Amino acid sequence: MMNASTSLVCLALAAPFASASGSPQTMLKNYLAKDAAGMRLQEYPAARYFANYQDEPGWDVVTLITGYGVQPRQCGPRRCEFVVRYQLDPTRQSDEQANPHPKGGEEKARYVVVKQGGGWKIDSDSMREPHVKRSSLR
Repeated sequence: MMNASTSLVCLALAAPFASASGSPQTMLKNYLAKDAAGMRLQEYPAARYFANYQDEPGWDVVTLITGYGVQPRQCGPRRCEFVVRYQLDPTRQSDEQANPHPKGGEEKARYVVVKQGGGWKIDSDSMREPHVKRSSLR
């Protein structure tokens, strides 16, 4: 019988593999959480999230966010579409590498998720610059 800490370790180790399996909404939420935490600023794990991945561009800017919400639009057996509403963090003049949004606001982004290799991945045409929480930049 596993104890609670062993179960947590097993779940943590399985997390990267869960990104391509499960529901399309779960995979997208997993990706968005990691993007908001600054994952793409430190490593290039996009291949596990994006279909037809070639190479991630070098991003000159990020979009600072305070949060986001995911809304399903249409879903079929091999393709799902979602709208993500990002809450923008108001930028300051010192935020040199951030897209300027001095008043904050909201940004809508469309993500298409496709079935590939037995799991779900984000269509590469849905790739956009990192959307990162300010606290992740430190």
